Amino acid sequence: MDLPYPNSVHLTVADIKKSIKFFTDKLGFKLTGTHPNDKKPIWASLTLDNQSVMLGTTLAPEAAKAMGMSKEEIDMCKKESKAFAKGPHGVGAVFYICVPDVDAHFKVAKKKKAEILFAPKTQFYGLREYLLQDLDGYRFIFYTRIAQEAPPAANGRPTTTAQPGEKEEEAVADA
Repeated sequence: MDLPYPNSVHLTVADIKKSIKFFTDKLGFKLTGTHPNDKKPIWASLTLDNQSVMLGTTLAPEAAKAMGMSKEEIDMCKKESKAFAKGPHGVGAVFYICVPDVDAHFKVAKKKKAEILFAPKTQFYGLREYLLQDLDGYRFIFYTRIAQEAPPAANGRPTTTAQPGEKEEEAVADA
């Protein structure tokens, strides 16, 4: 399915060349562009199944100024560089990437020694997924949609398919 406007994420990375290699060699992304060039990139765009991940370095104020950025943008670059230097990177952010076959994708990532945090698992919410972490600590859940199961019951009782206004007994009887 070709999406006209897929979601994209932009990640600040410590070493853009190593990150490009990680995403292309270990995860199967395709490098679709760099700026200003492939030899000394400060920004890169990568795609996997019509999904985009952009990578960028923190910009020194001199580089931001040379690129014609405004004072506000240069100030933002200064703040971002200081925050990134303090680390840790990627904490609290998880990105979901859909792949046609999550188990096949997992096998390739594992074989190429990507940092796998958990192996493929079928979730009740209709995804089969696995989690990995990139070189900068960003976490990615690669997933494939599957048939949705009933969610687990918090109280140990079976969950129901009751609709609003329907009695639980009726929903259980219909199941």
